[in-house]
Amino acid sequence: MKVDTHLNVLVSYAYMTNPQLCQRVRQLVDAKKINVMIDSGAFTKFNAKGEFSHVNLNDYCRFLERYADMAEKYVMLDVIGNANASKDNYAKMVARGLNPMFVVTMYDNDYDFMRDAVAKNPNICVAGGATTKNSWMQKRYQDIFRFSNQEARIHGLAFVTYPTMMQLPLFSVDSSSWKAASLRFGSLQYFDKGLKSISYKDVLRGKSKLTLQQQIVLRNLKVTPQIFCDLENHKGNWSIEALAGVQANITMQKVCKRNHLDYFLAASNLMDIEKIVYINDNYNDLSYEKFKKEFKR
Repeated sequence: MKVDTHLNVLVSYAYMTNPQLCQRVRQLVDAKKINVMIDSGAFTKFNAKGEFSHVNLNDYCRFLERYADMAEKYVMLDVIGNANASKDNYAKMVARGLNPMFVVTMYDNDYDFMRDAVAKNPNICVAGGATTKNSWMQKRYQDIFRFSNQEARIHGLAFVTYPTMMQLPLFSVDSSSWKAASLRFGSLQYFDKGLKSISYKDVLRGKSKLTLQQQIVLRNLKVTPQIFCDLENHKGNWSIEALAGVQANITMQKVCKRNHLDYFLAASNLMDIEKIVYINDNYNDLSYEKFKKEFKR
């Protein structure tokens, strides 16, 4: 199910064990407020230290049999580092009546198999956007599009390079860095011909100065110098950076949509979903104090 909105959210099956999260996502889709892409969680499980035993083929297929109808598209369960096992998983999913996006890994050059997958579902994923040099990935996207007879609607996994991503044969991209930038690195993001950022710590220590555009962003969010200098306002899901970061990424979603590219924000929990929707709904009238009151729980 695809609706006409810029607000695109990627949810990973790795985190979809919470029934409240599933229910909320379905509610938002039914209300035509968001488009959803479901990722299998294979990469999350591969890199995780925690337990993700539910990320297996049978359980993922059962999940999709219940929830796939709420998604615009959903990704096959690939096996990291094993192209043959990935193809076997893909075949098993198709045999169960599912129609997932095939994943083309960095080492997969079986274009005949890819063309067959595109014939079943033109939406495909191309991995490597987060870890590979841009020049190599750019050629990779172009080659895959060409070998698919220009029929593939390519999703560039974690490829967020502005404005290059809008100049390539890409249909959609996704990002999880919108969250890490604020919560892990304390970056104050803003949109100015692409996503840009500055460390709030460097500003408070006098190592960097806010640009005019950043000052405008903070003023529009009703962040006074006193509020900005309070270290408590730079912590947690309710931080100044959390608010500014989501707003900046929603701005980029709007720009991407105007340029015929779908930009998905990866959400890993209910809080992520609620923040994205809240900030989008109040996009032109945001107040940091109201935001903090809403999410400081």
